[in-house]
Amino acid sequence: MPTFKKTYYMNVQKTVRTKVNKTRHHTKKVFHKASTHQLSSTIPLPLVPIIEEIDIKSLSHLDILLPDQSPKRIELGRNELIIGRDNDCSIHLPLANASRKHARLFVKGEEFLIEDLNSTNGTYVNGVRISRCTLRNHDQIRIGEARIQFVQQKFRA
Repeated sequence: MPTFKKTYYMNVQKTVRTKVNKTRHHTKKVFHKASTHQLSSTIPLPLVPIIEEIDIKSLSHLDILLPDQSPKRIELGRNELIIGRDNDCSIHLPLANASRKHARLFVKGEEFLIEDLNSTNGTYVNGVRISRCTLRNHDQIRIGEARIQFVQQKFRA
């Protein structure tokens, strides 16, 4: 189960008041009158962490539906997976219209991505042919005749 850590920051600004002494000169009657004016300005302060290290756990899996076979569920971790027709692939698809090494599923930061490996028939996510795509919960992946649903549940630890 992958764990992601995040730190949230808050922008903080401080208002600074400065006292300035002003002297006035009048031409008809010459007198000096000192008065005090307050000037204020806002200065940004460095970012302040307001919540540090929230553990976000992620349970992710693929539901794979192949023609004439019962559905399969594959739990996902942080390891890269190769999807294809070749027996050496992490996810083996015994389909004539899938390339030997068809697509790659991997984690980058906190997101799961799928990348087409220059397959002949292409990789589709939600009906759109992709070269690389960030996966979201309930995305539908199509590789040849295989239908794959990406499911991701995120929660705080």
